Amino acid sequence: MNKTVKVKYLLFFGIVLIGLVLGHYQYGIFTKYNFLTGQIDKLNNKYQLVVYGETASDDMILNIAARDFKFQYKFIGCIISTPAIHGIECYNNVMKNQLTKINGKGWEEKFMLEVEKLKEQ
Repeated sequence: MNKTVKVKYLLFFGIVLIGLVLGHYQYGIFTKYNFLTGQIDKLNNKYQLVVYGETASDDMILNIAARDFKFQYKFIGCIISTPAIHGIECYNNVMKNQLTKINGKGWEEKFMLEVEKLKEQ
């Protein structure tokens, strides 16, 4: 193997490595929730929105209301990495697009009205 071929391989693998690192940071490609896992869950009809941070007292109410709109909330911890946040954003975008197809435009407003009704009870 001559020197120019070695340089080409090194350059190729360097670019691939940089791409993977940037992809992980920007899109969370190596995290549990990302664009790809969103597509897989969509194919499996497993609709959920991922929420992170401090959980509120009305978490149960959100899941009760979500049943009527054919999805559930998945609550994860408070301390998560930046790549995980980016991956969750991509995942939730896939889910929201699919839920719009299922529930129609404006489903989020209807959902919030349902949550408010349940809070009053």
